[in-house]
Amino acid sequence: MLDWKVVTKSLSSFAAISFSLCIGYGLVAPAAFHAAWLLEALLPGFKWLSVSSFVLGFIETALYGAWAGFLYDRASCVDGGARQFR
Repeated sequence: MLDWKVVTKSLSSFAAISFSLCIGYGLVAPAAFHAAWLLEALLPGFKWLSVSSFVLGFIETALYGAWAGFLYDRASCVDGGARQFR
């Protein structure tokens, strides 16, 4: 049985770290090889690149990851929904 807190925190951390790595790659690689347009399309308010948009994107991806982790945990409940929050 999955603990919803662990799954939510894990996916939130994974999303935030992935975002940071993506930004780091975008700073090192030429513009033709990174997807700044994709980040701008998926993250409301994100513009390549300023400190405030990095913080906003980091928070947004962490929240999206937490939401995905929570939904995954709820969907993986195989006992007919009888399990309660711990």
